Amino acid sequence: MDKYLEIKKQFEQNEDKEKATTMAKYMRNLFEFYGIPTPRRKKIYKEFLKEEKKTKKVDWDFLDKCYEDKHREWYFKSHRC
Repeated sequence: MDKYLEIKKQFEQNEDKEKATTMAKYMRNLFEFYGIPTPRRKKIYKEFLKEEKKTKKVDWDFLDKCYEDKHREWYFKSHRC
């Protein structure tokens, strides 16, 4: 399965619409959210990032898909494995 779609599916399964509304409001409705708190979101993609780092290659297609997604949770930059 496509990496992007795999993580997207997990985000959708963990979506909390009530929290998503609160998060969007806090960010002045500039972004959409799944409403996933940071600790839970990091658990979702921790192993994925760990495996990706082993390749020592940047998957630009994957990053482009993440960047294009309208949900704020796609910003991985602050996570360290």
